[in-house]
Amino acid sequence: MCLRYARSKTRAAVCKRHRGLANARPESITLQYVAARCVDNPAQKEQEIAALHAKAPDNGWVAAAMGYTHAEHARWTDAMAALNVARQRVPAMTERYALDTMRLRRMSSRDGDAAGADLAQQSDLLRYFLALMSGSGLQPGLDTAYHHIARGNPDAAVKEELQDSHEAARVLRLAAASDGASREIVDRALTLPLDQGVDSNSIWAALGLALRERRDPAPYVAVIHEYHEDSADQVLEFITAARASTNPADAERLLDGLPLEARGQAYTAALVILGTRAPAEWRRGADRLLFVPERPYFSLVL
Repeated sequence: MCLRYARSKTRAAVCKRHRGLANARPESITLQYVAARCVDNPAQKEQEIAALHAKAPDNGWVAAAMGYTHAEHARWTDAMAALNVARQRVPAMTERYALDTMRLRRMSSRDGDAAGADLAQQSDLLRYFLALMSGSGLQPGLDTAYHHIARGNPDAAVKEELQDSHEAARVLRLAAASDGASREIVDRALTLPLDQGVDSNSIWAALGLALRERRDPAPYVAVIHEYHEDSADQVLEFITAARASTNPADAERLLDGLPLEARGQAYTAALVILGTRAPAEWRRGADRLLFVPERPYFSLVL
C-alpha cells in the first residue's frame, strides 16, 4: 500500500509538471500527448488521444498511443495501421512495436500464420519467439523445451535437462497447463512453491491450473497483485465471470479495454480452467496474441 501511495505521489508530481509544459506550448503535439497520458479518466484520455491523432497522424508517439487504444478495443486493422506509423517514426521503440505488430497481424489473419520476416528484422525478441516455433537452430535445454510446448508435447518439454531451477519450474508450469499434459506433470506443477517458476506471464496459467484442480486460488491472486499490473483486477473479473456463466462467451465484454498481452493471458487462464467449454475464439486469441514462452500449448483442433 505504501509503495502504491509513493508511486501515486510521484506520478502526480510528474503529471503536474507535464501539464504545465503542455499549457505553455499548445502548439507542441508531443507535449500535448504527454499531458494526455496523465488523464485519469480512460474515456477522456481516449478522446484526447484521438483528437491529437486526427491533428497529427504522423506523430510517432501519438500514433503508438492510438494504435494501442485501437488494440484495447479489438480493432486490429486500425491498430496495425497506427503502429506501422509508430515503427517508422520512433526508432527507439521499434523492438516493442514490431513485436506487437506481429501479434496484431496474427489476430487479423485468417489462420494465424501471418508473414513476419520484415518485423523480425526489427525485433530480436520476435526472432527468438519465431525460432522457438520453428525449431530452427535451437540448442538442447530451455529453448528446446519451449519448442516442445509450442508443438504440443508437454511431456517432452519437462524431460529437457535444465540447470536453472527457476527455468525448470517455469517450463513445468506451462507444460502442466497445456492441452495433453499428463496427470503426473499436473501433480508435480501443483506442488511447486509459488516462488518457483512464476512471473507476470506464467502466473496466469498457474492460477488457471489451480482453479481447475480445485486448489485455493488466494496465494496465486496475492502474487498477481504483487506485480501491480493495472489490468490485473479486470482480468480476474473476467475469469470469475467465465467460470460462473453457463455461456462463457458472455464474459468477453469484460475484456474491452485490456492491453494485448493482458487479453491473451485472460484467454489463457480461462482456457486452462474451462477446457473444451471455452469458446474457440479464445483459443485462437491466446494462440495469436501470445508467443511461446508466454503461454501454454492450446490445441486449435478440438
